[in-house]
Amino acid sequence: MLPEVERFGKWLRRRNPHASTHIHYTSDLELFFTWLDKPLTQVSVTDIDRFIEHSQTQGHANATINRRLAAIRSLYHFLAFELDNAPRNPVVPKRHMIQLGRRLPRDVEDAVVEKLFAVITLPRDRCMFLLMLRCGLRVGEIRNLSLDDVHLETTKGNLPRLRVCGKNSTERIAYLSSQAQTALRTWLAVRPPSKDVALFPNCHVQ
Repeated sequence: MLPEVERFGKWLRRRNPHASTHIHYTSDLELFFTWLDKPLTQVSVTDIDRFIEHSQTQGHANATINRRLAAIRSLYHFLAFELDNAPRNPVVPKRHMIQLGRRLPRDVEDAVVEKLFAVITLPRDRCMFLLMLRCGLRVGEIRNLSLDDVHLETTKGNLPRLRVCGKNSTERIAYLSSQAQTALRTWLAVRPPSKDVALFPNCHVQ
């Protein structure tokens, strides 16, 4: 192991002894310098280009490549504080870091949903969770719902629905499934009287 990498690893460990960052970063750096077989002071921007191409050819995941680039970049940042004549950092984020695609959310399995709702027994809680699950509401949107936003009766051209105030004060309509309708009716039947017009009034408001 290069002495610079060893000092860097010890520094990372001192900063956060409970994290595994020093293990992963020193391993990544050993792999990089073994592959490159070049003095630390002579690593260039094009060497990083070649390392990325090599890693992609080997089938490494983009997230793994980015972590190794982060390790290299962090090493040179460390040397910039440690040495008066520190070598130039060869990792240029805008050039080298790979953009990662956003993953689509995964569906929750029915068995998991059943286990969750088996322990949610209070009408208020069941209603809130079902609105999030069946209508796609965020926590903040649940909090902002008022009684005037609830339309449970079917009218001509309109199904049972909620008027939802979302991010940046944008409004949308969320249609209610039969399960969400039942939960709402159950909650409204037991909702305690309150001056608060919120669908789910704060416990501090009488």
